[in-house]
Amino acid sequence: MLSCVRSLCLSASFLLIAVGHANAAAPSQVSGRATALTGDTIRVERRVVRLWGVDAPEFAQHCEDPNGKAFLCGDESHRALSAILRGKQVICIDLVPDERPLQVSRRSKQYVATCFLGDVNLNAKVVREGWALAYVPESREFVNEQRLAREEKAGIWTRVFQKPWIWRAGVLKNRR
Repeated sequence: MLSCVRSLCLSASFLLIAVGHANAAAPSQVSGRATALTGDTIRVERRVVRLWGVDAPEFAQHCEDPNGKAFLCGDESHRALSAILRGKQVICIDLVPDERPLQVSRRSKQYVATCFLGDVNLNAKVVREGWALAYVPESREFVNEQRLAREEKAGIWTRVFQKPWIWRAGVLKNRR
């Protein structure tokens, strides 16, 4: 009987340790110098973080300039986010695993979070400057920033483009 109790206690202890390690592997925030990987995804302290509620054009996504010339608008969004960050310190909060559907590709485990440059919400900033869209299937939080960017023809709003989530859906449909 005593041996059974010890085994049960030992099993419970190992379970608590395992749960503790699982929680340690997924912190609720991360901070440090950030680099842009795409127009809506950054790397902070070896973690890949997608900006929550935001969707930027993909690298392979074609847009048209005002003269009708096609170009890769994901490159432009990436360069804009890189310029905003320029090695600055960020803090990303409410960090959770990214389970967004319709991913064309994913290099590694990715998280989604709201990130800040000081007291500036980075997610809102990239939408407001017109380099990304409010990702309405996830949140309506940045819809006003998007409206202002569109009205002022900021960033990609001077271009002809497809919403990134619609473009990705088309790419995935064509792969089938």
